[in-house]
Amino acid sequence: MLATLEHRRHHSLVLIALILISTAASASGADRILRIDNFHQGELFCRGFKITKQSSIDIHVIGSLSEFNRDQMTGYGWILRSGALKPTWEMSVDNTDRYGHEKYLREYQSTLELQPGEYEVYFYAGSPSASSGFTLDLGKMIDKIKEKIDARGSKGKIIINGDEFDLSDSDAVTDDIVKEYLFEISGDSKEIVRSDCVYQSDRVIAEILQPENSLYASKGFSLSQPLQVEVAAIGENAGSGDDFADYGWIINAETRKRVWSMTEAASEPAGGASKNKMVFERLSLPKGDYVVFYVTDDSHTYDDWNAAPPYNPQAYGIRINAVKKDDLKYAKPFQDTYSQAALLAITRAGNDFFETKSFRIARDCDIRVYAIGECASGDAFADFGWIEQVGSERPYWEMTEANTHHAGGASKNREFDDVVHFRPGDYVLGYVTDDSHSYGDWNSSPPYDQKNYGISLYASGKADASVLKELPNESPSGNVLVKMTYIGDDADETQIFVLEKPTRVHIVALGEGVGSDMADYGWIERVSDGDIVWEMTYRKSRPAGGASKNRIVDTVILLDAGKYRARYVSDDSHSFGNWNSPPPPNPQRWGITISKAE
Repeated sequence: MLATLEHRRHHSLVLIALILISTAASASGADRILRIDNFHQGELFCRGFKITKQSSIDIHVIGSLSEFNRDQMTGYGWILRSGALKPTWEMSVDNTDRYGHEKYLREYQSTLELQPGEYEVYFYAGSPSASSGFTLDLGKMIDKIKEKIDARGSKGKIIINGDEFDLSDSDAVTDDIVKEYLFEISGDSKEIVRSDCVYQSDRVIAEILQPENSLYASKGFSLSQPLQVEVAAIGENAGSGDDFADYGWIINAETRKRVWSMTEAASEPAGGASKNKMVFERLSLPKGDYVVFYVTDDSHTYDDWNAAPPYNPQAYGIRINAVKKDDLKYAKPFQDTYSQAALLAITRAGNDFFETKSFRIARDCDIRVYAIGECASGDAFADFGWIEQVGSERPYWEMTEANTHHAGGASKNREFDDVVHFRPGDYVLGYVTDDSHSYGDWNSSPPYDQKNYGISLYASGKADASVLKELPNESPSGNVLVKMTYIGDDADETQIFVLEKPTRVHIVALGEGVGSDMADYGWIERVSDGDIVWEMTYRKSRPAGGASKNRIVDTVILLDAGKYRARYVSDDSHSFGNWNSPPPPNPQRWGITISKAE
């Protein structure tokens, strides 16, 4: 259980003998200021104190090493200046000695000189058999292995990274060693008074601190003039690159563009587990409205750590400070309204999902597009959204790896949140998923904003709801003669079109071809005699991107006046919404589109 003493009282676990501002004499003759012992495994203890003038304190601590990495402490203490992110003093392997006959226990005993100010004493009662760097609970893993070994009648030993461990006494490692932990401070009690463990600042513009699991939170603020601010954030990154599990970012509320985000390159260790990361940066922001976000996954957050916490657990989250207190007069709270009502949305998309919605834009405007999807690698999206302008053969907007950010959870979760400029006209909004990892049926960690999995359009800037009108069906364009797209497996589609005079027509067809044969393809035949006047063949097509079997034809031909039948067929695999290899960059165009050439 991870808690301060006050929090533990609510759970009837007051098993710590605490003497604060005591007149009891220690062995050195100084007053005992604080004593903590009788820990439970995984407890995090914090006590604040204030020093009124420069003082020396005697510190005596007993902690432990990691059973699996002798260079790491798992039970240890530290002293932090209130409000700081790094400790004034920390117990480490290098500044401790072996304690007694137990190979894991370590002892620190020395004197520390402290300047006047407020401080916090921390102790984390981690077990030597638990991992200190990742979410993997090695203690539980060893217990399971031990059960299997014991079932086979083995002597109960395991080799990890070349080291042999005797599992027969693993319970003693977990329980008995933790009972030996101790944190004791002695000094001149007249110069030391008790205070609370708090993370305070008198320069706060906005903050989201001490988050719980599975959080998706935001706070807005406005700046009446350009201002330099300080951003302090602590989060979790147990993976690679910028795939943080717990992290924050700031956007411009009008443009929806990110102006700052936690990145691995800018981060440094925050103490405790190696996945604890912190970023402290100064940022110059123009006058305007901003929104700060902070999100968490389902584990390792404030008061629910599954590994050693950061040096300042109360600073977990994100805080934006004015550089000078006087600058606060230029900042005030801001209510972000863009996420309150979507103009048009396709959300909570499950497996094997496909939906389109047509809409009309009345005038030039900017609209916020918010889309969450799944991208395995590169631009090979499995779940994605797009926007088409009716009458155009090219997507008006689409999700790509370059224009999306990590959406939290698994690294394949991607998010687009930005403003797109629209011209007057008719459009189609679309979203499609494959057969796994979607709303309500995730096969790995879900994105933070699960309920909005899909694509949504919001008013932005001076735009309001009147700029967009949903249409009952996709509006045809005067130039489009045939549109058979989003073609799935085992299709046999037909559309008739008529030409009043000889006409040059533009044909765009995407399909599947292997070797010299086409599996998914289209053609045009004359209705009067059934003759094929044009056909998509392997030789006429070229690679469309993605898998090598994705083929495309983009050509213009001349057709005589008459009545024609467009056809498209597909086999039983690798088609829109059911790819067995990487799809083309524009998978929603799978099929055939014929329009009058301009």
